[in-house]
Amino acid sequence: MRLLYPAALFFLISIPVIIAMYILKQKFEERKISSLYLWNQVIKDIDVNTPWQRLKSSLPLILQIILALLLTLALTDPFLLIKGRGEQNIIIVIDTTGSMKAAYEDSTKFEEGIKRAEKLIRSLRTGSKITLISSGSKPRIEISLSENKEDAINKLKNIKITNAAGDINDSLSLVKSISKQDKGYRSIFFTDKNVDIKGINGEVQVLNSYSENVSLDYISHSKSESGINAIIRINNRSSNSQKREVALYAEEKLFFLKDVELKPKEVKTIYFAGLPNYTKYLHGEISKKDSLNEDNSIYEVVKSTKGQKVLLVSERNVFIEKVLASLNNIELYKTNSFENIMDKYDLYIFDGVSPKALPKEGAVLFLNPPEDSESFKVNGDIDGGLGEAVKSSITKYMENVHFTVSKFKNIEVPYWASVFLKVNNKPAGFVGELKGQKTGVLAFDLHSSDFPLISEFPIFMHNLISYLTDFDFQTKSSYKSGESITINSIGDIEKLSMKSPSGSSKDIEVKYPIKPYENTDEIGIYRLTQSFKGDETERLFAVNFPSEKESDIDTEDKTFNNAESNSILNSSGINLKSFLVTAALLILMAEWMVYVYGY
Repeated sequence: MRLLYPAALFFLISIPVIIAMYILKQKFEERKISSLYLWNQVIKDIDVNTPWQRLKSSLPLILQIILALLLTLALTDPFLLIKGRGEQNIIIVIDTTGSMKAAYEDSTKFEEGIKRAEKLIRSLRTGSKITLISSGSKPRIEISLSENKEDAINKLKNIKITNAAGDINDSLSLVKSISKQDKGYRSIFFTDKNVDIKGINGEVQVLNSYSENVSLDYISHSKSESGINAIIRINNRSSNSQKREVALYAEEKLFFLKDVELKPKEVKTIYFAGLPNYTKYLHGEISKKDSLNEDNSIYEVVKSTKGQKVLLVSERNVFIEKVLASLNNIELYKTNSFENIMDKYDLYIFDGVSPKALPKEGAVLFLNPPEDSESFKVNGDIDGGLGEAVKSSITKYMENVHFTVSKFKNIEVPYWASVFLKVNNKPAGFVGELKGQKTGVLAFDLHSSDFPLISEFPIFMHNLISYLTDFDFQTKSSYKSGESITINSIGDIEKLSMKSPSGSSKDIEVKYPIKPYENTDEIGIYRLTQSFKGDETERLFAVNFPSEKESDIDTEDKTFNNAESNSILNSSGINLKSFLVTAALLILMAEWMVYVYGY
């Protein structure tokens, strides 16, 4: 046993003081009494209180000495060593990845890890230094070098489990860095994965119990005239045969139920056909709960397969043709004359041409217009110079971009348009919307500029065409929990907000470049709403559980150490302070009962 504050033993001097109080003679006052019956007892009392006589047995005296002894020992903060040394400078690493949500006896592996970590912290001797690390998609230091056990326990209990994938081995660099500061540091990992602790003084508590788990790993779809066809891959990750019922929803409406029998470790693909084409997203689900429920659901956003029809009216423009060819869902049509065009298009690009009459439907993009149009007025050519981007949704990701132009058109910018490019501080490109028709103008010939040669040119054209067609050609719609959602806004927006699957909404700052949305721990469909001049557009994103990395939960429950250490949980001990204080209170109660009822 160790005493953290041995100086407190000074208070043992209270024991002889108590004894002295019992052997010193008490002074009595003379009083008249009605009877001599009590004289015998008085004589006995006088004998007892005669100074320096032999101390007689007294239960209150014994209890008071024990009480003083207990309180003095409590002040020394004693620590009972069970095995090895009691003082530990500990680094605790808690795995917070999705697989830790799996069942462990009556709770989960994560809850069991928190429970064991709390027990370890409480067993440490006062003065031990505690570092707490949570390891999810990225390791994070929750508390560092703390000697306050209650603070460490509060931090421990506030750690949140996630659905994200992660590798607890990523925390090893933090552990090694901290342990270099003090060779006495020891580490313990609470996880369900193997950890390579070679060269680290510590141990790994692998948390697992027998488990049955079936996961939905993949969903995909295609469109046909008869409707949407979908496939779902189901994976039996258990060591015995399983039977499951798989449901497929078109948004919130149930369309199919299929029973699936799976052999141990078997993977099957399930086919569905004939879902309605108007469906915005699909939802697959296993109805039966198992050891890990988070991988029992899977989502897929149904993207529109309607191609954007684009008509390019030009003699030849290689730059524009290459950009359009690189965009998905573009149907490009080329002509050198706008006359007798009967078909309708989503976007008309006039390169070096100004038609007499503009199309009534679809967006319009002018490149180097030679003369006036219904939408703007051209006042001839002016000498070129240095061009630069003006901050807007069209030029996002183009900060500090410069280019040169030999000459460009002097075009009067309409009141409904906003400028996105300038040359010599004069407007050289603008976009806007008039009577429901979007129009864009680039006031110079791309062939007389080095603008198409800069690396940002494809991004610029993507932004411009996305704005004019209200179509995003590159947005990814499927993510894993913990991944950041990339937000490519279309046009000049006034407000952005994201709604999570649980229904909570969060506004996103409209500042280019727009930061990715990172709060994707929930599984399900996220809805991004963009608002501009009272109009709203909505985009959907599917976030699924990372089953390929987190659903294999059937591993052995064990503890292993490296060659340098014994079990930390067994090499600690018990702080006796609370036990001593409790015993002192019991002695105090006993003395009070002796005083009240006699002895």
